[in-house]
Amino acid sequence: MSSNSKGSNSESGTSPLTDATPWSVRFQRQRDEMTDAEQRVGAYFLQHPESVQRSISELIEISGLGYGTVIRFCQKLGCRGFQEFKVLMARDAIEANADRSKQGDPDFLQTIHERIREDLNRTARNIDRNEMERAAAALQQAGRVLCVGVASSAPLALSLEWKLKRFGIRSSFLSDGYVMAVEASLLSEGDVLVAVSSSGTTKDIVTAVQLARHAGATVIAITNFSKTPLVDASDIRLITSGARDPLAAEVPSLAEGELLLTLLAECIRRLNPEVDATVLKTFEAIADRKL
Repeated sequence: MSSNSKGSNSESGTSPLTDATPWSVRFQRQRDEMTDAEQRVGAYFLQHPESVQRSISELIEISGLGYGTVIRFCQKLGCRGFQEFKVLMARDAIEANADRSKQGDPDFLQTIHERIREDLNRTARNIDRNEMERAAAALQQAGRVLCVGVASSAPLALSLEWKLKRFGIRSSFLSDGYVMAVEASLLSEGDVLVAVSSSGTTKDIVTAVQLARHAGATVIAITNFSKTPLVDASDIRLITSGARDPLAAEVPSLAEGELLLTLLAECIRRLNPEVDATVLKTFEAIADRKL
């Protein structure tokens, strides 16, 4: 590719995904036309495919790469920016995984089991007990709790809302961005917003967090990454340690998130043993709903 055609996709508005060429191949073809700094960016992504699940701010802090250099590298591969380049990386990872699947893996069930077990163990080891206890206290004392999450993070937010309801804690769940923003803005001091986002970069979630903080509410973040806009905007941070494989992250296991929620529920029970009576009361309320 000549120097005149670099970044042509980004300039024309054409998606780089229309070209089936893997990003790594594009990089090798254009390497000689890149600066030394841009070549270092490409080499870093080759060595760290998990970068597909990082925000650009987290990437810069961890890698030491320059923000402008990363953006220029992405544009030279035909992407408008880092976000579009991450989509390209994820597509290539999915296709590579499909090729491996065709070859067959008689032990794939055991492989997945071991991965999830390691995720659970890593999450349990890395949980900040002080943050967990602060979150439990805030929830137990809250006048109202709003649990929010979208896409693959929504089930965990809904799960937490159900657990809190069974404890008698006034709670609700939302996944629509517009409604989320309105409800977050109506919270007040003494209320709690629990924001669940695996990536920590979902715009609707971060916007709701900012609105809740401005309204005086306490914000609890549940996320898989510690250097993100969500973490920066929250009062209390609960970090899971799930796998960051690009494909697995697109359809994530909820196991480590449920472990965190189970531990959080146990902390609430220890703070206020009377919630057990509420659980029994709610059980009696729904007992006749089962066949």
